[in-house]
Amino acid sequence: MKHGFLKKASAIALSLLMLGSVAGTSHASSKLDKIGDLKDVALEQPVQFKTQFAEFAAFEKAVNLKEFWNSVIPEDMEKYFINSDGSVNFRTAGEKTADEIAKKEAFEKSLKDCVARVESYCSKNGIKFNTEITDGKGGLLVGSSNGDGQGTNSLSVSGLVKGDVLLLNDGGVQLWGAIMHAGIYDGTSSDLCIYSASPNAGGNNNNVGVRWERVSDWRKNDQAWTLSVKGTSTAQRKAAFDYVKSYATIGESYTWYCTKNSTNDWYCSKIPWFGYKKSGTNIDIDYDGGYWVWPIDIYNSSKTNLINYYP
Repeated sequence: MKHGFLKKASAIALSLLMLGSVAGTSHASSKLDKIGDLKDVALEQPVQFKTQFAEFAAFEKAVNLKEFWNSVIPEDMEKYFINSDGSVNFRTAGEKTADEIAKKEAFEKSLKDCVARVESYCSKNGIKFNTEITDGKGGLLVGSSNGDGQGTNSLSVSGLVKGDVLLLNDGGVQLWGAIMHAGIYDGTSSDLCIYSASPNAGGNNNNVGVRWERVSDWRKNDQAWTLSVKGTSTAQRKAAFDYVKSYATIGESYTWYCTKNSTNDWYCSKIPWFGYKKSGTNIDIDYDGGYWVWPIDIYNSSKTNLINYYP
């Protein structure tokens, strides 16, 4: 039986957060809504307490994911061929400068060290680590909507509003965090109602890049979340969806190392972020404001409310 993320460590992690042992607890506490049945004032959607915030914070602190991602130089990613064991080669032959070699070796060490930390943490805590780190073409695998197909959740879009955000995970952790995938809801009752981007083609009409995804495919994973953006009206949420869809067109490329501001390359969690940040709402739903906005950043953001969690 697969374990959902940190279910065994939940009570410990929450206690650590309350004691101030998790990094940035004062910052984290400000991001946790008051316990109880809160309401989204604009739309009267019920809102839940983000109980997994402490768990996710404990994991990221323990394995120091930021150290790894801060070592990644986005513009160098196309130069490297990454092997399944974490070793890194240059894609092109020819003489390399000492600086190029040093940067490649530093990235390889950082990658291997990070994988080892995550493996160790997961082994000690009985957590699944999605260990596939390459995309099969020599690139670093970052982002996926295709778990192992053995999971199940009861995700529902009932009660959601066009522009609400959905998050997905397959019962474990990845190098990019504790949540695997993200998308934005189109407001319809169609099964094919989630707008996102993915590097892999399984399911969802076998499309790669920017694409529509099915609720029924999302239900083949272990965990899903639905979120709203705080303080937004129905019109603002619809505008966020329409805005990003006008830029991120079906089939545009999936590039996880692109900038958040680029309009030709996308990854899953950039799509809802772009809709809210770049449209008239100008709301940044990235938790830490870094180079990337990962699905976990949207969950952790003080600008999002948890509507429902589907284990």
